[in-house]
Amino acid sequence: MGTARISGEYLERGRIAPRTAALLLGLMALPFIVGPLLAPAVFNLLVWAGRSFPALEGLRAVEFESVFTRCLLLTGVLMLWPVLSKLARLGISLRDIAGEGSWNALGRGLLLGILSMVLVPLAGLIAGAYRLDPQADLLGLAFAIAGSLLAGLMVALIEELIFRGMVFGLLRHLGGTVFAALFSAAVFSLVHFLNPVLPAGVVYGHWYSGFQTFAVVARSFAEFTVHIFPYSLTLFLIGLSLTLLYARRGRLLLVVGVHAGWITVLKTSSDMLARTGRFAKLFGEDMVLSKTYLVAIVAALFLIGVIAFRRKAAGWARSRKAV
Repeated sequence: MGTARISGEYLERGRIAPRTAALLLGLMALPFIVGPLLAPAVFNLLVWAGRSFPALEGLRAVEFESVFTRCLLLTGVLMLWPVLSKLARLGISLRDIAGEGSWNALGRGLLLGILSMVLVPLAGLIAGAYRLDPQADLLGLAFAIAGSLLAGLMVALIEELIFRGMVFGLLRHLGGTVFAALFSAAVFSLVHFLNPVLPAGVVYGHWYSGFQTFAVVARSFAEFTVHIFPYSLTLFLIGLSLTLLYARRGRLLLVVGVHAGWITVLKTSSDMLARTGRFAKLFGEDMVLSKTYLVAIVAALFLIGVIAFRRKAAGWARSRKAV
């Protein structure tokens, strides 16, 4: 038996037992329990330090939401270590998760992401919904592009490793590709809303304050406001597209590039363009492009393209086998 891949078409099913996959997913879910329990204690400690030491007075104004999200992130990062250790004992390394891709795959993905998402600013400029920001300069724009690209690569690498390489890979052992793709895309969309604005500030953190913050997130989804819906839909479609693309190609750097390309275009467009007020329903009321219906439409078109590519590739594979 060759080296097992946790995802991609090279997946050797049964390499990870369902019970082991469930255990690994449970470890990855622990931050959503440990983080909310840890946040109140950390918040109270920071506020106490701000009140007790003049040099730390700024901590008195710390917001519970910020402490909550950072506790989630910290416990999530720490929980990756035992997950990776467990995978290593199963003979699966980060190289196996990433597949046999190369830096060329990263470049192709980056180009694909940029070319697909650049449709958004181009459509806005043609329709008159966007205009070039008169305050933008070429040097500042160059720095903005470089900064957006670097930040996009860092964010994409972390998120793709977790959501495509690990969550999708483990879920696939439990329920197959379709279930794993849908569920991991839903989780990918959900975690982007774990930075809520609480209706009333937290003065003292009780043990349940973190879970109350989760309730605020749930209510924001239940209300399905005009701002929540396109953004959550876009994230779900993007997550599904990247998952299916990864499942077919088995190369993590490819989807990292696509993801980073999208971030770069959206962030750079926000820096160099300004709204004119036209077509607010489609292009949004401000320059937060990721929350517009137009980006959701582009994400849907990209998903259709990925599905069509998968079917065509499967047809080619059957034809080669017949020959």
